[in-house]
Amino acid sequence: MAYHNFTLNKLKIDFGLEQQRMSFVPNNLSLITGSQRLLDELSDALVMPIASEKAKSEFIVKPILTELVRLYKDKITLFSGYTFD
Repeated sequence: MAYHNFTLNKLKIDFGLEQQRMSFVPNNLSLITGSQRLLDELSDALVMPIASEKAKSEFIVKPILTELVRLYKDKITLFSGYTFD
């Protein structure tokens, strides 16, 4: 079955799963300061004529993800554009 055909109810029934509410963000989360490179890229993005979600991704989200990979390269993996069938 293709990934897009799965529903939470079907997974619960087929695999006997139970739903639990949990915090996605750890309680011990600490703030980090972005590098000057990140701050410059985001400042540039503020003056760009961003008119689509794709453009937002390219000018705003991508620099943030790149910074996180730089900081946590051994603890993070990005799956952009992958289809999980």
